[in-house]
Amino acid sequence: MKKRIVTVIFCLHSVISFSQSDADSIKKGWNVGFLPAVASDSDLGIYYGIIINPFDYGDGSIYPNYFQSVYLQVSGYSRGSSEHIFEYESYSLLPSLKFNARLKYQGYKAFPFYGFNGNESMYHHEWEVTDDPAYKTRMFYRIERKNIKISSDLQDTIGNSRFQWHAGWFMGYYRIVPVNIEKMNKKLSVDEMLPDTATLYDNYCDWGLIGDAEMNGGIINDSRNKLTNPDKGIFSELNIRWMPSFLTEGGFSGLSIELIHKQYFTILDRRLIFAYRL
Repeated sequence: MKKRIVTVIFCLHSVISFSQSDADSIKKGWNVGFLPAVASDSDLGIYYGIIINPFDYGDGSIYPNYFQSVYLQVSGYSRGSSEHIFEYESYSLLPSLKFNARLKYQGYKAFPFYGFNGNESMYHHEWEVTDDPAYKTRMFYRIERKNIKISSDLQDTIGNSRFQWHAGWFMGYYRIVPVNIEKMNKKLSVDEMLPDTATLYDNYCDWGLIGDAEMNGGIINDSRNKLTNPDKGIFSELNIRWMPSFLTEGGFSGLSIELIHKQYFTILDRRLIFAYRL
């Protein structure tokens, strides 16, 4: 039986104002918009979610622009997968600067995984089709993946020009394991039951293409176990500095690119650490 996906989306957009607007319909105060959604997936179950997006127009003096906004998305599937997003954006928290902070969580019981090298990777559709003689499992090209992403950034205009600078910070944590067939089968009917067989991810781990240190995920960006005197982990950074000639009085320009890599190893626990820097 081929996989069937039925998607039904109900959209409702509503605005709730916590302060009254003037005669010219200029929005003031906090105005809230929300959007619910419903869908269905044969493997993941019923999808449900809502997006809430409040905007703060203050006294209305900068309308239709706004001083700050909040984006909140809460969504998930009846069989366990979920996605939640919180984002805060402000033009008034820091004087003249745009500030953005974002927190995102994704937990998928059956996330697509087709191997490495993009279009060059081998894909056999028949291994996912239940009524095909070559069928393996509908989960052959799937993994269980959970990840948390945290980021923040600043943005502003360079002087009176139309150019802007942008600086930010990002960190992510990933947990990746093979699909839990036993748990998924508990929520499936007899006709939908999945065979307990190796997936592509299992094969990649067995073949050594995915090493022991990375097969279950981890922290990206900075893996030091502590900020001061770390005894394990890696910290790498790339810095680019550019001075365009049209922004200098003498017409000079300059470009520098800096790559720094640091790694730490424990020689004697809490006594001796080997650290190198490139």
